[in-house]
Amino acid sequence: MEITRLPTLSESDTGEAMRELKGYLVRLERQLSMLLTSIGEEELAPALRTRIYEQTDERLDSMRNEIIGTAEEIREVSDRLELKLESEYVAKGQLGEYTEQAFQNIKIDGKGVTQYFEEIQALSERVGIAEGDISAGGMRDDALLSEVTKLNAYIKTGKLEDGVYGIEIGNFSEGGAPYKVRLSENRLSFFVNGDEAAYFSGNSMYISRASVPLVLTVGGCVMKAENGLSIIAE
Repeated sequence: MEITRLPTLSESDTGEAMRELKGYLVRLERQLSMLLTSIGEEELAPALRTRIYEQTDERLDSMRNEIIGTAEEIREVSDRLELKLESEYVAKGQLGEYTEQAFQNIKIDGKGVTQYFEEIQALSERVGIAEGDISAGGMRDDALLSEVTKLNAYIKTGKLEDGVYGIEIGNFSEGGAPYKVRLSENRLSFFVNGDEAAYFSGNSMYISRASVPLVLTVGGCVMKAENGLSIIAE
């Protein structure tokens, strides 16, 4: 197979030169892909195969970003479906009142499905307050002691970010989503306050910090926190 040759670039017309260069890169990428397919991945060294794919992805990402950044026309068409569901449970009695509300918002578009959950539980206990002489006036029973708990969470499937597809589960607070778990094609990640604290990939686990209160087994050795730190070979 003859690899396409570098085109003659016009020095007077920069726009035409850029179009020629982009076309050359696209043709070269296709030819290299066909060449690699004919050779077979098993015939390439793992390090070389990884390097080729990484360089190809970087080149395509750079070209895509340049095209978007210099585009004269940008058009986005997307069909979207949004569902809002709500349920409420109320129990009232002489001792107080219990309310449970659940909300679910489902958004669906071409990139995936996102489900938002919100649950609010309110418990109000009636408290009698003496007004003057109890024997004469009795009690006021309209005072309430209230306790409210609130839960916000989400589940997202599809495109999580550029180049990442999978499932993500997280919860919300006033500052954002402090905890979330993400499962993609080749990675299981755990995030804390937006930072990836630990992940599984390539049959290995990577973690930034770890706490082992009692026993840690590594291969044939056992580490125990008993009267200090002891290491025992099994």
